[in-house]
Amino acid sequence: TLQGVRTHFYVGSEDGEVVYVDWMPQKDQDTGKIQTPKPDYYHAIHDGPVMSLQRSPFFNDVILCVGGWTFTIWKEGVSSGPILQSCANPVRLTSGFWSPSRPAVFYIAKIDGSVDVWDILDKTHEPSLTQSVSSTQITTIFPYQVSQKQHLLAVGDNAGTLHILEIPWSLRQPTPNEHASVSNYVEREVKRRSFVVQRW
Repeated sequence: TLQGVRTHFYVGSEDGEVVYVDWMPQKDQDTGKIQTPKPDYYHAIHDGPVMSLQRSPFFNDVILCVGGWTFTIWKEGVSSGPILQSCANPVRLTSGFWSPSRPAVFYIAKIDGSVDVWDILDKTHEPSLTQSVSSTQITTIFPYQVSQKQHLLAVGDNAGTLHILEIPWSLRQPTPNEHASVSNYVEREVKRRSFVVQRW
């Protein structure tokens, strides 16, 4: 056994399920065979296949999941559900990616050829900005930090075209205490989920 290695991970399914499982084989109590245990928990929460599942580069226990017409944000260790779930979008979502420089910002690609920019410190009910990029479905997005003064967003579409967009200063420069503010936001949402579970 490898010491100090985390063996739990998240999986997204074609049915829109988010599964949290430990891949470390364990001995079955009934048969005595060594096998992978059942998932710790799963939630059938997305209304379409999970297309993207990514840990935040600033918070290792915060995960962005994109599937169907919605996205969710999860906190590892909270098994009752996501700490944030979007309303259903008018069009299907195809990909998601965290900003490499701002803890509160992430990008969501859509089937209509546009990209939504979300800032959870600004608002959580709608995107802060929507940018039309292509006339066809976006298949992948990838933000890249060229230098301190230049950040680019690579956007690939269904026609095989690569679009390179420059990320504006406001979306690449963190606000004062942004890391602490996002951390506080996550903790508030964890407490809110705990309160909801107690009420149930």
